[in-house]
Amino acid sequence: VSTQSTGVLRKHISKNTVPEGDSTRQDVYKDEKAFFHETIPLADFRTYPEIPVGSWEYPFQYQLPSNLPSVYARDLKEGDGDDVKAAIVYKAKAFIDIHGSDIKEKSHFVISEPVTKEIKEIKEENSKSFTLSRGKLYMTVKIDKNVFVPDEAFKVHVSINNESGKNVDFVKVKLQEDLKVKADSFQEGL
Repeated sequence: VSTQSTGVLRKHISKNTVPEGDSTRQDVYKDEKAFFHETIPLADFRTYPEIPVGSWEYPFQYQLPSNLPSVYARDLKEGDGDDVKAAIVYKAKAFIDIHGSDIKEKSHFVISEPVTKEIKEIKEENSKSFTLSRGKLYMTVKIDKNVFVPDEAFKVHVSINNESGKNVDFVKVKLQEDLKVKADSFQEGL
């Protein structure tokens, strides 16, 4: 009777390419790397011809390594048809080694990294001058903090000081994620 814990980084990139004079071809790059794997034996029944009758429990604890990254999953489809997938997954598996057919059970679990970054306000300022206008347009954008968790809502504060004499039609705020995925020696920047 044993238990295994595993952490795996999986990456998959499907890239649509059109070589000169040819039709569209799809190149697939895959990569999988186990960066954490450990087996813990809980009981050894090899001295018995069979597992003795009765109920058996094996409580144990396990100390996870301190440098494990958080779980992660992204599935992006780009406008040109390219498909990029990246994931970090963890699973625990318990099994009984029986000659001929093992009994197995597995379960995925979540690792979240502790917040080690200093939590502070984000503030950006910018200004723009216009041709044939004496004043400037000033903009300040503030976000209450720089660290968030999934599904958390956050407020964006935008302050505008228009000394330009030009009318402002709209304000656009864009949240952007920069992601680089490398699989099987191919790298895709998103």
